[in-house]
Formats: sequence, structure tokens, C-alpha cells
Amino acid sequence: MPQGVEVRVFSWATFQNIMKPKDLPFTIRGFESRAPSYSDGVFTIPSFYDNHDKEKFPELKKRIDAAKTIHVEICSGNGEWIADRAQKNPQILYIAVEKKFMRVRKIWSKMKNNDLKNLLIVSGMGEDFFDHYLDKHCVDEVFINFPDPWPKKRHAKHRIIKKSFLMPIHSILKKEGRITITTDSPEYSEEIIEVFKTSSDFENIYPEAGYVILDETYGGSYFRRLWSEMGRVNKLMTFQKMDTNVCAALKT
Repeated sequence: MPQGVEVRVFSWATFQNIMKPKDLPFTIRGFESRAPSYSDGVFTIPSFYDNHDKEKFPELKKRIDAAKTIHVEICSGNGEWIADRAQKNPQILYIAVEKKFMRVRKIWSKMKNNDLKNLLIVSGMGEDFFDHYLDKHCVDEVFINFPDPWPKKRHAKHRIIKKSFLMPIHSILKKEGRITITTDSPEYSEEIIEVFKTSSDFENIYPEAGYVILDETYGGSYFRRLWSEMGRVNKLMTFQKMDTNVCAALKT
């Protein structure tokens, strides 16, 4: 090597400025000082907070109002599925709702590293976001991928899909909007179908079997691969919001 020539070894990760989950700082540092915040694509809603005011977040509201199509995923986990969807459909605003901050960090790192301008992350409870920060009838589709089935009877109260869950979802969906749910649990899929049967506000678009088998075009996730490798059958159920006039007629 010629004298006087300096050789430096660059880390490819550093060169690309790859963001790691830990690079997203905590925004809530204490119970007394906690408050909602919106920064770097993450909207944080503290637990047990009751002083909501969406007018304090004009940038968030502007971003949501500007979207022609909105898809929401509840319980987004590490964000693999929704990040992939957002990358493939830049014309759609995707909203990832996840209550566990360590998972929010993983979604955020995917959003930053893939430069996903059409992905918004909500760090907090979906109910709070729907009730206080999202306009009614503005969402085109809602997705819940592999919700925890809580198989033991004593834990059934923790299941996300229950009758009380239908009203907030119905309120945010546009006319004829849809909610899609995937699961590997045969017992939970039966229960989900029965829950939606109790409501005249939704119609199962797969009335014969109640579901279809999840195909490869839907997108991947950790749980989908895990259950597939274990030989389980992954099911997809989709329910469409019915017209209010039709609902009223059915109730009379």
C-alpha cells in the first residue's frame, strides 16, 4: 500500500444511517407529567389519561384529513405486515395502533428505514385514539392480524373481539367500510363469527363458511409464519359495515 494513504473502514449501517428501535426515545417519563404528544410520525396517548383535546395537534389532524384512503391496523406488533403494506401502497395512509412501546419502537424503525411517509404510528390504546382523535366515518378498512385468543376460559374477558368492540369500529368506518381479522385458532374464529352475527351493523362477506383460508398475497408476519410452520390453518374473516337504512329496516 502506498505510503501516506489513509484507509478507513465505514460501517454500512452507519453510512445508511439505519435507525434502530432504541433510537426512538421515551416520551412519557412520569405519571404526573404525562401528556399526549406527536413527534416524528408517532402519536403517543398515555394510559389512564382523560384530558384529551385533538385541537392541540393540528399537524396530526391535517395529515389524517388529507388522506383519501385510510387503513388502520389494531395491535400491529413489530410492524412487519403494515410496513410492507404501506411500502406497496403509497396512496393509502396506514395507521398502526400498538399499546406496547417496545413494539412501537420496532414499527418506528421500519418506518424510518423505509422512508414510509404514509405510515402513522399510534402508541396507546385504540379506544382512546378512536374516541378522541379520529373523526367518525373516515376509515376505509380496519385490520386485526392474529389477535391473542386467550384460550383459557378465565382469560376470555381479555379477548379483543367482543360485542362491545363492534360499536367503536362501526363508528370510525366509512359507509361499506370493512374490518378484516386473521387467526389460526379454530375456536376463536368461530367465536368471532358469532360475535359479528349478533350485530345487524355488519355483514360477513363470506357467508357460507364464514371465512376463507389466508393466501400468500395477504402479506407476511411473525405469527403467520409461526403458525404455518406448526401446521395450523390460518383463516381470514371480513365483515362489511352495513348501510344505516338497511340496519334500521332489519331492526324493525
